Amino acid sequence: MLSGVLRDTTTEIELFVKNIAQFKTTKIVVELKTWSQPKVDSLYNEYLKGNYELPIYESYQAGFRLAKLLKHTKVYCIDVWGNIDEYLEGDNRNVFKSKARKLSLLEKLQEFSETYNE
Repeated sequence: MLSGVLRDTTTEIELFVKNIAQFKTTKIVVELKTWSQPKVDSLYNEYLKGNYELPIYESYQAGFRLAKLLKHTKVYCIDVWGNIDEYLEGDNRNVFKSKARKLSLLEKLQEFSETYNE
């Protein structure tokens, strides 16, 4: 019984990641302490090689899967939104400054959520 539940959950996570990947984000940030960045770098590299089984936490399940699907070489740890600029480069900062862009993304996520929950 439990293995069936885990399999169903994994399928849901994979569907979620596939849908989020449509946004083609240039950086993936996960809610993990910034001091754990070297460990996360190592774990993500092992995951890319197929040597690391993801734990149940969403930072790993969603973040690592999404980064891999989008062929990212790094996942960024962040635990305070106020520090996000130090992780972003160039034009990526404009995504967080533009209200219209934020609203557009939020509306798309809401539509996805409503569709997914039906």
